[in-house]
Amino acid sequence: MCLTFSSSAFAQQVELERKTKQNSERGFESKIEQKQHEIYSLEHKIKTLNRERDVMAGDAEDRVKLSLKKTEQENLKKKHKKM
Repeated sequence: MCLTFSSSAFAQQVELERKTKQNSERGFESKIEQKQHEIYSLEHKIKTLNRERDVMAGDAEDRVKLSLKKTEQENLKKKHKKM
């Protein structure tokens, strides 16, 4: 009877360890899913920021071109007044 009890206790110990491991693995899976979601979210934010940066760079280029045209037009006005 003592042997049966100890094998039963051993079986319970093994079952407890198995359940603990399963629980731990579920925790890891949950963390992995959470991190994957965070990665997806960050990738989306990076893409959005890259698009905004490209638009801003285009706007800056347009401002430079407009500034050059304005300077050119002012020079033409001065030239025309001298005539």
